[in-house]
Amino acid sequence: MIECPRCNHQTLDETPSRNALSRADNESYVCSDCGTEEAMLDYACYAATGHPFYGHFVTSVTRTIDSLIGFALLMKGRNKDAGR
Repeated sequence: MIECPRCNHQTLDETPSRNALSRADNESYVCSDCGTEEAMLDYACYAATGHPFYGHFVTSVTRTIDSLIGFALLMKGRNKDAGR
């Protein structure tokens, strides 16, 4: 049995196509739960910044993290103003 390389908890199916293709490198397979988590992270990041977390659209992880930090600071400022 092969363990998921991302979580090391779930086992992968022996047939690769029955597992989820990781968005991190588009080569390795991960369990269904990890595949779903990667997809949700990608969607949330795209919704917040306009750039997916994984994939060829993001040129660097630093750019994504900077965008997320900027978004968090923007939301913090909006919540602060809403309390007035």
